[in-house]
Amino acid sequence: MKLYYHEKWKNFGDCVNYNIFKELFNQDITRTRYYKADFLGIGSVLTRVLYNPTPHHTWKNLRKLYYSIARRHKPINILGSGFFEDVRETYGELKLFRGVNIIALRGHKSKDIMELILCKKLDDIAMGDPGILSSELIKGEKIKKIYKLGIIPHMADQNSDLLHEFSLRSDTCILNIKTPPVEFMKSVASCESIASSALHGLIAADSLHIPNLWIKMSDRLAGQDFKFYDYYSVYEIKPEITDLRYMPRFEITPEYVLDRYQVEAQAVEDIKSALTAAFNELFKNNE
Repeated sequence: MKLYYHEKWKNFGDCVNYNIFKELFNQDITRTRYYKADFLGIGSVLTRVLYNPTPHHTWKNLRKLYYSIARRHKPINILGSGFFEDVRETYGELKLFRGVNIIALRGHKSKDIMELILCKKLDDIAMGDPGILSSELIKGEKIKKIYKLGIIPHMADQNSDLLHEFSLRSDTCILNIKTPPVEFMKSVASCESIASSALHGLIAADSLHIPNLWIKMSDRLAGQDFKFYDYYSVYEIKPEITDLRYMPRFEITPEYVLDRYQVEAQAVEDIKSALTAAFNELFKNNE
């Protein structure tokens, strides 16, 4: 399985690609460059299938043009990927460099863009971020609840001064999003509630049915929060952002999180089932 996903930063939301497709779907994974890949996995990687819009990316477009010819009979399978920004506003032209076979997309915002590009409806695909399946990596394990609240900063927020007050609480832990996926999931499972500025921290908590809160700690994340709204669109909710820069940190309690949590457990399980069925069907047909 020649799979593309981000690897540079060793982030949970990227690294969990290997665990999910290897351990849950029994695939032999070879991570490869996006232009050689047969599969695009979890993450905001859908811009990789587009020609770049600016002149200084011309050499990348030439490489894409080469692979569009060399692999013209082999479309890229899209396994729940999403865009990191609304490319309708930032790209002058939306043009695929290779054909795509869309099995799943992260959310309806990414789906709307792909429908525009393909000039057709995608009503028969699975919807949801496959990171929601990460609970299956620790299924059956009995993990004791140790902390009332877990804080998961995005990689860009890991040195934020806003974390200091949380580190002083005995009932609160700060989780590292760069921890290996199975270990990270166990640490999430040890918390009764989660507050995260990283999307896949929230997704990991949703997968375990742990109440969670989307927090903002900086303006360092690119994409104007597109990926967050994309993810939550499958639940038909518009989430609120809790900006820690403009409120007392002591107000962030498990009760505060629970009062604002909107994701329904059954909706999570329905998305897990739909993604699992779609992937099993794909891999069965590719045997």
